[in-house]
Amino acid sequence: MKHETVVKRLTAFLLCALLLLSAAPAAAAREDTASAAESTIIVSLGDSFSSGEGIEPFYGQDAPMHERVNDPDWLAHRSEKAWPGMLTLPAVSGQMSMHRNTNWYFAAASGARAEHIRQTGTQIVDEATGRREGEQYIAYDREGEKGGRNLPGQLDVFYQTPGLDRYAVDYVTVTIGGNDVGFVEVLLLAHNNSQSAELYDYIDDTLARFYDEGGVCDELRAAYQRIEEAAPNATIIAAGYPELINNAGNGSFFDPEESAYINMAVRTLNAYIRALVDECRNDGMKIEFADVEAAFRDHQAYTDDPFIQPIYYNKFDQDLKGFNLAALEIVSSYSMHPNEKGAQAYAASVQAVIDRLEAEKAEETSEQETEAAEARNTDQSGKTQTETAQPGGEGDAPSSAGSESAAQEQNTEKDRRSWLWIGLGALLLIGGGGALLYARKKKTRTTV
Repeated sequence: MKHETVVKRLTAFLLCALLLLSAAPAAAAREDTASAAESTIIVSLGDSFSSGEGIEPFYGQDAPMHERVNDPDWLAHRSEKAWPGMLTLPAVSGQMSMHRNTNWYFAAASGARAEHIRQTGTQIVDEATGRREGEQYIAYDREGEKGGRNLPGQLDVFYQTPGLDRYAVDYVTVTIGGNDVGFVEVLLLAHNNSQSAELYDYIDDTLARFYDEGGVCDELRAAYQRIEEAAPNATIIAAGYPELINNAGNGSFFDPEESAYINMAVRTLNAYIRALVDECRNDGMKIEFADVEAAFRDHQAYTDDPFIQPIYYNKFDQDLKGFNLAALEIVSSYSMHPNEKGAQAYAASVQAVIDRLEAEKAEETSEQETEAAEARNTDQSGKTQTETAQPGGEGDAPSSAGSESAAQEQNTEKDRRSWLWIGLGALLLIGGGGALLYARKKKTRTTV
C-alpha cells in the first residue's frame, strides 16, 4: 500500500501548488489595495508657526524636567494641537494627529530657519555647541536643568525614521522664512515706540536684501529643493504667515504706524514666498502656496477675537527658560504665535489646498478610467468586426492598430494561462507516473 500513499501525497502536494498559484493574483490584489490605503502620508516641517509654539500641551511636557530636556519633541515645542495634526486625507480616518508616526510625521521646531531644513551633516558649524550642519541648537534653563541640545536636521525624518518610505509621502507641509527675515528682532524693536525709525530701517533693509545672492530667497529655494529630493513624489505645501497685530496698534506696546508697518512686512514676505513657489512650480517642482492672510484678517493680536497671542511679559511652566530679569529673559516664547483658534485657521487654509489637489487627482483618475473603458470597448468592437468579417473582404483588417494590439495582449495572456495548466498537468502526470514506477519496482524486488 506504500505506493498508493506516495501517489496520494504527491498528488495532494501538486494540487496545493495549483491552488496557491491560482489564488496568488487575488492575494496580490488585496495587498495592493491595503498598501494604497496606508500610503497616504503627510510630513510636517518648519518653524514655530508649524510646531504649535504657545499651544499646550506639548508632546512630552508631563515628564520630569530632566527627561524633558532630552526630549526633542519638548525642546522643539511640538504641540499636540498644532495645525498640521488637524489635517485630513481621504484614505485616513480622522485627523492626522491620530496617526502620528504611521501616516503623519512631525519634525517642525520652534525657532527653525531654512538652514535647518536639511539632513544632519558631518561638518561642525559651531565649535561652542558642537552643532553640525543642519542641526538646530536649543538652549534651556529650567528647574535646575541648564544647558542645550542639538536637534537633528529636519530632513532626517525622511531618511532615519523606521517604517517611513520617503517615496510614498504625498504631502510635505512647511512654514519657513519668518526667522530668516528676523521676526523676533522686528518685534523686539517694536516694543519701544521711541525706536520706530530703527524698526522701519530694519524692515526696509531686510526686505531689500531678500533677493541678494545667497540671501533669504536663495535659502528658501534651496530648502524646497532639499525637500523635493527627500520626498520626490510629494507635493510641498509652503504656508505663509498671518498679520500679527491689529492696525489700530496697542497703547502699551505698539502704535498704529508700527503695527501697520509690521503687517506690511508680513504681507510683503508672503508675496515674496508666493512668487518663489510659483517660480519653483514653473521649473517642474510639485509645490503649492497656502495663503493664511484672509483667515486671520481682523483676528490679529489685541483684537476682540484674536487668533494671535499677545506679548506675554511673564514665563509659562513650559517655556524653555524661566523668568530672569538680569538676563532679560522676561518675554514668553508663546508671544505673537497663533492660539488654538489660529491653529484651526491655519489648518483650514492648508486643508483647502489639499482638498483642491485631491479633487484634481480624483478627476484625473476618473478621466483615465473612462478613457481605459472606452479603449476596451473600442478594442472589443474591433475584435468582433474582425471575427465576423468574410475572408478576402475589407472586414479582414482590424478596425484600428489599437484593437490589434489589444487582441495580441489577450492572446498572450491566454497562452500564459494555457502553458500554466499544461505545466501543472505535466507535473501531475510525471509525478504520478514516477510514483507508480517506483511502486512496481518495489513490488518486483519483494516478489524476487
